[in-house]
Amino acid sequence: WFLRKISRITTVENELKEGVITPSLMLRAKDVGLADRSIAEIAGKTADEVAESLAKLLGNEVKLYNYGGNELKNGKIAVMCGGAKSTDVYKEMADEGINLFIIGVTTKRAEWVQNIHKAAEENGVSLLGGTHQATEKFAPAEMVKFFEKLGLKAMFIDETARVNEL
Repeated sequence: WFLRKISRITTVENELKEGVITPSLMLRAKDVGLADRSIAEIAGKTADEVAESLAKLLGNEVKLYNYGGNELKNGKIAVMCGGAKSTDVYKEMADEGINLFIIGVTTKRAEWVQNIHKAAEENGVSLLGGTHQATEKFAPAEMVKFFEKLGLKAMFIDETARVNEL
């Protein structure tokens, strides 16, 4: 039992070191008992490395606005669907020791986005934009699987990422 458990941990650690961290790999890492900080240390992730991995995962260009430095504090990042317009979350992230936030829309052409850039910079939180569609497509894709397990026909309709949102 003990050797199998160590073997599973070692396998996941090696996958983390190899490259793209997918949602399923993160779940497996958590399942074998790895803490967020350990996962970040094993993967050796900096903001630049997270940006590179995210671009591969999403299949489109991403943009990093480095307001919080390249090294990830405490091995943590923040991800949020909706609500990113609220500038209060940036202080919350800083208070939690988080300096990288994955977000959909980062273009400074939209007035509301200018406000989040200001709040992010003031709180030392880098913004990593991946487009609205690309960063939020994983939950609906998983919902399709859920409905199919219930015996219902379901289909995920993917869109083309709008890189002008970066």
